[in-house]
Amino acid sequence: MSHQNYFEYKILLIGDGGVGKKSIISQYVMNTFMEDYDPYYFDEEFRKQIMVDEEIYILSIYPTSLNEEWAAMTDSMIRSANAFILVYSINSRESFNHLQNYIDRIKQVKDSDVIDILGIVGAKQDLESQREVATQEARIFSEAHLALFLECSAKNEINITKHF
Repeated sequence: MSHQNYFEYKILLIGDGGVGKKSIISQYVMNTFMEDYDPYYFDEEFRKQIMVDEEIYILSIYPTSLNEEWAAMTDSMIRSANAFILVYSINSRESFNHLQNYIDRIKQVKDSDVIDILGIVGAKQDLESQREVATQEARIFSEAHLALFLECSAKNEINITKHF
């Protein structure tokens, strides 16, 4: 009987409430779009097993907003995370403007000037007619932080698997 090793990675999706973190995760993990927004989740774990180059990876994915009332718990999650995906909504300038605060918080908690694995995702690409953040602006911001960048739509299943 062979014993197969696997690698486990903890990924945090961080962004303002309502930007689509949980919808992105549920589309990726369960192939389901969540129509209803539930702001009352914290430390909710979604798991997915994937295979890359004949190696098994178990992804533990958590949506969070780094809410100050849960600062101790979110700091613990940041310390133990292997990767970070910052999510903003293309139709919310405010959610994009908060990305720098999230980057600063991660660097502070990790006690590092560099975030090893970072992605920035513009969610709700299906709301193009309501766009408040230009793709090029977000791309430039991402490049300045050495982050991978893409836009996605959980509703229309566009670019969902690419950031994981």
